Amino acid sequence: MILDYEFYNSNGQLTYLGEWHTHPEPFPIPSRTDLQMLKQQFKNNKIMTEFISS
Repeated sequence: MILDYEFYNSNGQLTYLGEWHTHPEPFPIPSRTDLQMLKQQFKNNKIMTEFISS
């Protein structure tokens, strides 16, 4: 799979985080679903980070 190939060839530096999209509003912000998907991807890929939410 292309994603596995890129992950392997980057020594684990490149990983898939999800599809980029926007929300049709004056000041787009990530939806709850977007944030949950990102958190899950970070967890699945063992990427350490903090999420700040309001």
